[in-house]
Amino acid sequence: MLRLTLLDRIAFFDDFDDEEKEYILSVDSLFSRIAVGEYIIRQGSHDSNLFILIKGDLLVSRDNKPLAELKAGAVFGEMSFLTREVRSTDVKATTPATVFSLSSDSFSQFSLGLQTKVQAKIIHTLVNRITDMNATLANLLR
Repeated sequence: MLRLTLLDRIAFFDDFDDEEKEYILSVDSLFSRIAVGEYIIRQGSHDSNLFILIKGDLLVSRDNKPLAELKAGAVFGEMSFLTREVRSTDVKATTPATVFSLSSDSFSQFSLGLQTKVQAKIIHTLVNRITDMNATLANLLR
């Protein structure tokens, strides 16, 4: 029940009903506590989990150059989750953190309807990220 309550707090799952969330929790998904300085994703690694930050702060970097800071509710790892390509960035905790992870193998067991719902949420996340990057770029070019 506590795990369902945690998902209820995350905007990514707003459009999912309790039955769908309970199913997601019943497959190979898990919550992990991450210590300060611990890496969740390593650049060049081959895992393909999708992650959602439940609590804490994370730093995204590539080639040791900071790219972004993530706060609670952030979705990350979606590109490798969808494409199974190697990881293009490092993600590490800058404060104690809790993350939810879902493997692409577990995702492939979802019903087509639930897969579509998750993919739509990922697309929404990516569109928002592109919109934010476009605004940042426009500001830099002024």
